[in-house]
Amino acid sequence: DDVEVTKVLNFWGEERPMEEVFENMRAALRGDGVVAGAVKVEPVDPWELLAIPCAQLRYTQFTCSEHFRDGRSLEDTICDIVAGHVQPWNHPNFILRVVRRVRRDGQILLLSLDNRRLYSAKEAQRRLRLQNTGFELRLRVRVYTWDSAFDTYLQRPEALQPDFTGSDIMYGQRSRVAVTIADSFKRSATPYIGPSAAE
Repeated sequence: DDVEVTKVLNFWGEERPMEEVFENMRAALRGDGVVAGAVKVEPVDPWELLAIPCAQLRYTQFTCSEHFRDGRSLEDTICDIVAGHVQPWNHPNFILRVVRRVRRDGQILLLSLDNRRLYSAKEAQRRLRLQNTGFELRLRVRVYTWDSAFDTYLQRPEALQPDFTGSDIMYGQRSRVAVTIADSFKRSATPYIGPSAAE
């Protein structure tokens, strides 16, 4: 006999449309492929929304503000996620921009440019796991692929200066300013990796 699914409930017991459920499943499968490194050669389409577990996403800052730009506190957002009033996977303001960077050792890092939203999701997941240890919060993300050419570009600190035009070069010399900027950049360029995936 055929089985017909007529109703799907989310974690909070709310009924969801089948189209949304299937779209979320497709986004989750594609997101799992990005996390696992199945997408190695071709860049990820940045307009495609993927669903990636928040535990796989890393921070790109050491600190973040306690409030969003609109004045809303992160704590209020965390509480709303835990209570089910805000659902990050379908909330329009919870689409994160993520840079996918493959390190020289082959490790894939998914680095969020939206650290406050990521923190809110990770903390909400931590609290929800106190109720249900298997709970996994996935976030919708737009993934931008980091090309290794950017690493080479960042090693040229003059190119990062706002007044640099690139119209001239000094042959056989290295400016003192360039050395100072390069040393400064090397000290500050290591991104914060954040909590481990075992959180």
